[in-house]
Amino acid sequence: MRGVTDKLIVLSSLKYGDTSLIVKAFTYKFGVLSFMLKGVRKRRGGVVALYQPASVLEANIVYREGKSLHGINQPKHVLVAHKTTAELQRMAKALFISECLQNILIQESPNEELFTLSVDWLSALEHDDSNDFHHLRFLITSLQPLGIRPRIPMRPEQTQFDLREGRFSHVVEHRDVLHEEEAALFLEGLEGRFNHLSSLQRWQLLHHLLDYVRIHLPWMKPIKSLDVMKQVFTETSATKKI
Repeated sequence: MRGVTDKLIVLSSLKYGDTSLIVKAFTYKFGVLSFMLKGVRKRRGGVVALYQPASVLEANIVYREGKSLHGINQPKHVLVAHKTTAELQRMAKALFISECLQNILIQESPNEELFTLSVDWLSALEHDDSNDFHHLRFLITSLQPLGIRPRIPMRPEQTQFDLREGRFSHVVEHRDVLHEEEAALFLEGLEGRFNHLSSLQRWQLLHHLLDYVRIHLPWMKPIKSLDVMKQVFTETSATKKI
């Protein structure tokens, strides 16, 4: 058993008994760990609020070698997400990001590049009022540290995208393919060209990206917060942009 100061992103928290929590978090040094926080729900001072999904913390992690549950001491916010917790659209995006991480990552498999990128996008979500596309950009930029970034087409005739091979091609002879119009949309997303896309096209792009990730990371579960995000944006955005 050893104590290590580390940063972490909360992925989920589950009530345990009358007073405790089991928290799953993505840590910089260890990857995904689960923590038993005994008695935390009976403490005053908003301690439980620290462990909301997408919270970014620094803490002393009590790492128990060979155990499934670890400990946390002296947690504190690294990113204070006032806007994210107060605004439904930002919160929906933050929950989407944290659920993607939870469903993609493997227990105790560090990915420092992905951790840093995730913190950067959660920070941008809190501080940047001009960008509607944090969740899309997060998903696209995460492809590189996950090792599944597609190859950009080199020839004009490569108008289809092979979801299995992760590359553009002139012909694909199986069903896991994006045809010309869909492939063009996918390429625009990879190149970060979102501003001219309609709301429908952005949702289509998001689904194409998730389909691509699931093919290459088959353990990834469906993202439940996707439907929540759709509902939030439909109800709160006059332009229905995502």
